[in-house]
Amino acid sequence: MDNGMLFPQGAGMSTDNPQLHLRTNFEAIIRKAGGHTLPELLESTDTYLRCLTGLPHPLGNIVIVRNGDEQHFKEVIAEVESRSVEQSFPAAAILFPDVNPASFATILEERSWVLMDKMPGMWMEIPEGFSAGSLAEGVDVRHASDEDGLAIAVALLAEGYPIPFAVSEFFMRGIHLEGEQSNGSMANFIATVDGEPAACSSVCIEDGVAGIYCVATLEKARGRGLGTAITRAAVEYGQTHGATHALLHATEMGEPIYRKIGFVEKSRIPAYGFGLG
Repeated sequence: MDNGMLFPQGAGMSTDNPQLHLRTNFEAIIRKAGGHTLPELLESTDTYLRCLTGLPHPLGNIVIVRNGDEQHFKEVIAEVESRSVEQSFPAAAILFPDVNPASFATILEERSWVLMDKMPGMWMEIPEGFSAGSLAEGVDVRHASDEDGLAIAVALLAEGYPIPFAVSEFFMRGIHLEGEQSNGSMANFIATVDGEPAACSSVCIEDGVAGIYCVATLEKARGRGLGTAITRAAVEYGQTHGATHALLHATEMGEPIYRKIGFVEKSRIPAYGFGLG
């Protein structure tokens, strides 16, 4: 395992602004993972990030606009709508409170976008000596650092979340490749129960902060503490690689687990969908 000097706290932005990191870390995992798997479909400018893979799920077709100008927002959204209709794929627009005024939500609703979720944006300072903790009998958690581990992680996210296999492959393979090429700044993790794959998670280390993503547990394995174990493993990895804080964008199911670990809610992040059928 690489030492913590790879991503020292002073190397990037201050950690005094969780809202900023909740956005920029999310952007980083899309930009960097997508840059490995489908770079020709990724558009990143000073004012927006757009990744339209054409895959059949909103998470495969995301737009984030970093500009408070309503006309610019409408132009970017209109282009996404056009491609969505032409190619028959659903899209998602994520509105981050630090850059998106409330009027952006109104614009989306007027254009027939549907509110899918208001994700709790959660944040924690990683305590010194944080560890994954003790595991239940028969449970093992490991870094999915090779092709076999990656294949297991892809299958777990696809079934446990659930999302289409191709969308899971897009994210997990991109995270894997970025981790290989950037001294471990991204990584996937898998948990097994008595040798059987059961849960997964991922981490993206950016500017001294570990963003936790892709946390999923198979339905048959839930209720055994795997969500806690796989999340803590990702946070511990982040700390050993220089992260002083961690963040995540929670689901309703996962929020109570994350609060027990030490995460606190900093904002609600609306996610709107278009072309959902």
